[in-house]
Amino acid sequence: MSLAFARKIRVVTVLFVTSLFLVSALLGTSESSEQNVLRLSLEEAIELAIAESETVMQSGNDITKSGYRRSEAISAALPHVNADVGYNYYPKVQTVDMVMPGAGPISVELKDDFDMTTSVTLEQPIYTFGKIHNAIRAATIAREVSRFSKDAVEREVSYETAKAYITVLLAQEALKIARESYNNAESTRAILDERFAMGRVPKSDGIKAQADVAARVPVLKESESDLDLAMRHLKRLVGAQESQKVILTDALARRFPRYDADAALADMFEIEPRLKLLDRTIDLNAAIAKKEKAQYFPTIGAFANYTLFGQSNNAWIGSKNLQNLGAIGLNIRVPIWNGNKTWAVYQQALIDKANAELSLRRANRDLELELRNAISEYDSMLATYRANQEAVRLSRESFQAQQDSFRAGSKTLTDLNDAEMQLTRNRLNEAVTLYKINSSIASIERLISGGGEKSWKSRVAQ
Repeated sequence: MSLAFARKIRVVTVLFVTSLFLVSALLGTSESSEQNVLRLSLEEAIELAIAESETVMQSGNDITKSGYRRSEAISAALPHVNADVGYNYYPKVQTVDMVMPGAGPISVELKDDFDMTTSVTLEQPIYTFGKIHNAIRAATIAREVSRFSKDAVEREVSYETAKAYITVLLAQEALKIARESYNNAESTRAILDERFAMGRVPKSDGIKAQADVAARVPVLKESESDLDLAMRHLKRLVGAQESQKVILTDALARRFPRYDADAALADMFEIEPRLKLLDRTIDLNAAIAKKEKAQYFPTIGAFANYTLFGQSNNAWIGSKNLQNLGAIGLNIRVPIWNGNKTWAVYQQALIDKANAELSLRRANRDLELELRNAISEYDSMLATYRANQEAVRLSRESFQAQQDSFRAGSKTLTDLNDAEMQLTRNRLNEAVTLYKINSSIASIERLISGGGEKSWKSRVAQ
């Protein structure tokens, strides 16, 4: 085999290995890039946002905390066992001088230098006139309130995420319209060049065509910026990285459910967690008020005590120097006067209950008004959207007709530009109206969405 042929083989081998390396690198880069893409439906975005929300996490911690508070309240009804150990040394012990017959006076110490006392006490409440019962009931209701609070927080996070999601969709549509408007202006300039292919384009028409293209650049840049801001907000909600590419798999809803105001209100009063929260808050404050009122009454309890005691420096547990004493009995603690504290605390609890009732009444009225306004706006936007669709259809036909006439030389550059701008405005109006419709759907479903047939997915799919 000649030397030249061997060199050719080496060169071919090196090229082949290099090609394999490049292909592997490109495939690896493509795979890595694909793994860095996050595809999100609206439902998936909401699930991620709830999982990432610090507020939802705090609400979950509050539920756990309320469970411990209930355990604390229950502990008051259970036996309490305490042990006390005391070992004392008396550097100076009092003495008594005594005169004994047939002997001189002597001094007698009243006690030894050391003593020890050890006791175990068991206490059990027997009857507290509602103090413990209402404390446990209040803690149980407080845990329910915490759950409703978490449900309300999750609903707010879902609503905020839905708004962010459809805002990104609107920004994408606005950017698409801006790009097509820019392309239309470029096409107009190209048609102008075609008309004067055999001659020189009039200076005024050439400048105007360039100006029409340049005028669309700021709108295009602003649309890109709006999309970037909207996408950044959505990424923050779902916990995506700043550098991660997010692709939205859902579009703005074009199937529009029908809402009956009376039926929607019935669903809201049945489902809305904020109303349930306020309703149970009234019960919570009522239980607290009963607990505080019970402070006026006695507390009856039983106790048992066993004590070891002795006076000696060798008085240790297990030694013969200790004596023992046991006791079993009942005790009754009767409150007589505590500076009016019980009355003041009880009045505060009654005011808290009254305020909770007022809050529920206000919430019922506010949410009813909010729901009726949202449905009214939704119905109005549906009519506006139909008008927008007709306006887009007509302006698109007008633009195409103007474009054909301009190409034939029977229309001016100004006529064509005006027709294109009108088409762009109508398309933007249509997109904004569709966004408002979807936003209204989100606002309504935030108040009435439940499970099964009452879920937002079921209504939008109809």
